[in-house]
Amino acid sequence: MMCSKRNIFFFISFIFFISFNVISSEISAMKTNENIKIDGVLSEKEWANAPSVSDFKIVKPYLGRFPSENTEINILYSEEFIFFSGLIKEKKSDIVANIMSQGKEITEDDYIFILLDTFNDKRNGYWFAINPNGVRNEGLVENNSRIIPEWDGRWEAATQINEDSWSFEMKIPLNIMSSKKGELVDWGFNVTRYRAKKREESRWQSISQNEERYSPASIGTLFGLNFYKSAKKWEARSAISVSSIDTSTSDAKYEFKPSLDFIYNIDSSNKAIVTLNTDFSAVEVDNRVVNDEQYSTFFPEKRDFFLEDAGVFEFGGLNGNIGILTANGMPFHSRKIGLDSTGRPEDIDVGVKISGRNDNFSYGLLGVRVDHEDRPGAKNLMVGRLSYQIDDTHQIGTIATYGDPTTDDSNNVIGIDYIYRSNNLFGNNIINVNTWFQHSNSAASPSSDKDIAYGFMVELPNDKFYTRLGLSEVQDNFNPGLGFIARTGIRQYTTDFAYKWRFKDQFIESFSSSLYSTHFTSVDNKFVSSETYLNLVEVDNHAGDSIQLSFSNHRDRLAQGFPLFNKLFVEEGYYSDTRYWLTVATAKHRKFSSVISYVTGERYGGDYERFSLSVDVLKLLKTNVSVYYSNLSMTVNDKNEEVNLARIKSTTSFAYNLSLSNTIQYDDLSKSLGINSRFHWELNPGNSFYVVLNYGANYEEDQFDYSNKSITAKYSTYF
Repeated sequence: MMCSKRNIFFFISFIFFISFNVISSEISAMKTNENIKIDGVLSEKEWANAPSVSDFKIVKPYLGRFPSENTEINILYSEEFIFFSGLIKEKKSDIVANIMSQGKEITEDDYIFILLDTFNDKRNGYWFAINPNGVRNEGLVENNSRIIPEWDGRWEAATQINEDSWSFEMKIPLNIMSSKKGELVDWGFNVTRYRAKKREESRWQSISQNEERYSPASIGTLFGLNFYKSAKKWEARSAISVSSIDTSTSDAKYEFKPSLDFIYNIDSSNKAIVTLNTDFSAVEVDNRVVNDEQYSTFFPEKRDFFLEDAGVFEFGGLNGNIGILTANGMPFHSRKIGLDSTGRPEDIDVGVKISGRNDNFSYGLLGVRVDHEDRPGAKNLMVGRLSYQIDDTHQIGTIATYGDPTTDDSNNVIGIDYIYRSNNLFGNNIINVNTWFQHSNSAASPSSDKDIAYGFMVELPNDKFYTRLGLSEVQDNFNPGLGFIARTGIRQYTTDFAYKWRFKDQFIESFSSSLYSTHFTSVDNKFVSSETYLNLVEVDNHAGDSIQLSFSNHRDRLAQGFPLFNKLFVEEGYYSDTRYWLTVATAKHRKFSSVISYVTGERYGGDYERFSLSVDVLKLLKTNVSVYYSNLSMTVNDKNEEVNLARIKSTTSFAYNLSLSNTIQYDDLSKSLGINSRFHWELNPGNSFYVVLNYGANYEEDQFDYSNKSITAKYSTYF
C-alpha cells in the first residue's frame, strides 16, 4: 500500500510538472484602452495588472541554471500598439551600457531582446532590443537562419537606470509588422536577457544552446490577441534633401530633391509601397576591404525600401551569411539595384513593392524603374517570389526576375526551391535542408546552353557539433541579372565540421576545433581549386577573451592568369599554398578592446604576410572610437606589392537621439582618401534630420588632391 501511495504521489507530481511546463510556455495577452506614457518609469497602474514573465533560465554559458538576478517583463496591447515593460535587476556598478547612439549595435552591452513571430509559423519574425541607455536595435528573421539588422522599424522606447536595477518601456506600432489579424490570434513570443559582464544569456523559452536568440522555432506563445480595427490604411514617408556637389572635373552644382513613399496597408498581412524619386543620400558608407582573390565581394543591403519584408524574397538559403560562396548564384540581391556601371549608388525614379502572407502562402512583387546617368534610357527591373509552407518543417517556393541594371541587354531568371527545417533531430538538435534549381536567359550570354544552376545542402547548426554538407553547380552562362555571382562554370562541394567543448565554473568557457573545406571542379568534374581551413584550436574564457590558431591550404589550377592589385599578375598554372593564422581578441564589452590577427605563408606561389589590428575605445568624452589597420604583403613572380588600409570611425553622442558619426578611410591600392561625416538628429522614431558630408581625395605626387566633395541636408518624416 505504501508503494502504491508513493507511486500515486510521483505520478501526480509528474503530471503537475508536465502541466506546469506546458502552461509556462504560453502567456495571455491583455488589452488596454489607455495610452501608456513611454518614459522608462513603470508608474501606470495598467502595468501592475499586466501579464508578465519572470521564470527565466540561463542558456549560455551554463545551460539550465537560474539567473542570480531577477528579470520581469510585462505585456499589454491595444488596437494600434503592443507594449512591453521590464524591471531588470542589476547593481548599477555592474551594468554595461557603452553604446549611446541610436542605430548602433548593442550586442556587447546589457540588453533585453524581444522576439515576435507574428504569423506563428516558427520560421520568420521581428526582433526588438534595447540597452540601459535607451538605444534601440531591431531586425527581421528569415527562415530561422538569417537576421536582417538593417531593417529600420519605427517604435518608441525609454529606460531608467536605478541603483539596483534598470527599467524600460517599449511601444511598437502594429502596422510596422505584417501579422495575423482577427479574433483570438496567437503569436510566437520570447524574451532574452543578456548580461555583458558575465556573458550570461537567459531566456523565457527556447532553453537550448542549439537555438539562437532570434530563432522562432521553439519559442513560447502570446495567445488571445484580438485585433478588430484595420490598420491605418494609408501612410506616407517623405524626405527633402538639398545638396551641394563638387568634383575636380566639373563645376559645383546644387540639387533640391524631394522623395516620397506611399504605404498602403491592404490589411495587417499585406501591404503595398510606392516609392518616388527615392533618395539614399543618408545611407551609411560601406567599410573598405582589401580583396586578395579574383572574386567579387558581397555587401549586404542597407536601404529601407528594399528591407521592408525582405525575408519574403529569400531563396534556397542563398544569403551570404557564411562567406560569399553561400551567396554564389543568388537570383535576387537588391544591392544590385540603384548602382551605375561602376558600382556607385544612384537614385531610383519609381519603385513598387507588394508583399504579404495569407494562410500558408507568402509572396513578394517588386518593380523598379531606374534612369542611369551614364546610359541613355530608363531601365525596368522586376522580381516576383511565391512560397508555400506545407507545415512547420517543409516549405516550397518559386522566384522569377527580369532585367539587369548593369547593361541594356534583356535578362530573366526563374527558379524553384525547397526548404526543410526541424529542431527535433535526435532530441533537440537542428537540421536544415535546402535545395534549389534555376535557369537564366540572358542576351549577353554567348550561347543558350549551360545556363542553369542548382544546389543542395544539409546543415546541422548545433552548438556542440556543427556540420554542413553541400553540392552546387553554377554553369558558365548562368547570369542572374538581379542576383549575385562570385564564380561561374564551377561545381562546388562543401564539407564543414566543428566541435565545441564547454566547461562549467572554469577559467576557460569553451574550447573548439573545426574544419571547413570547399572543393571546386568544372561542370565536367575537372579540378579547378580547393580551400581548406583547419581551426586547430579556439579558446574562449568567461570574460570574453579568445585566441585562435588556424591552418589553411589553397590549391588552384588557373586556366588563365589575372591581374592582382596594381603591380602583380598571377600566371596560369597550378598552385598549392599553405598559410598559418593567429588571432587574439579581448572582450568587446570592456572600455578598451582589441583584435590582433597575423597570417603568414604562401599564395599563388609567393610569400604572403598579413597583419591587422583593430582597437575600440568606448565612452571617451561621450565618444566611441574604432581604429582599424591592416598591412598585406604579397610576392607573385618575384614582384612584391604592399597594400595598407586604415580606417577610423567615431561616434559622439550629444544625447541618445543626437549624434555625429565620422568615418575616415585610406588605402594605398586606390591611393584615395574618403571622409564621411553624418550628423543625425532623431526628433522621434520615423522623423529624422541629417547632415551628410562626403569628401574624397587622391594621393598623387606626395600630396592629396581633392576629387569630390558634397554636403547634403536631409529631413525625413512619416505622416
